[in-house]
Amino acid sequence: MKLADIRDSVVNKLANKYSNINIYDEKQKQGIIQPCFFVQLLPITSTRSSFTYNNNVAMINIQYLNDSTDTLECLNKKDELEELFIDYLEVAGEKISILESESNIAFDSLGSILTYSITLDYYKKIKDYEERKTIKEVNFE
Repeated sequence: MKLADIRDSVVNKLANKYSNINIYDEKQKQGIIQPCFFVQLLPITSTRSSFTYNNNVAMINIQYLNDSTDTLECLNKKDELEELFIDYLEVAGEKISILESESNIAFDSLGSILTYSITLDYYKKIKDYEERKTIKEVNFE
């Protein structure tokens, strides 16, 4: 499982729920159409947990931009995102635990921005276990 697979899984999940809203997985300098989502994956830690696995923590940052300053729209979208990402995220047939979620709503001259972040905890195989031969006899000559 690669980091890009995790990001793509989030984008696909959003696209299935919100087929009428544009989703960007890279920052756009211009030409965005609101409402829209921006999705960014931020790796946080990678700790060797065994000979063959790393324990990883990553954050998915989802921004919802709306051209309205209606707080209710952002609150409803937050509730919908919480339902969509309630327990786990499925990536390549594996379920990744969602540790926590966080949200924030801000307003600017263009409208409202909901920032919704989820923290993921998952194991990644780093290499296959190599079976080692046992020494049966040792000669000290």
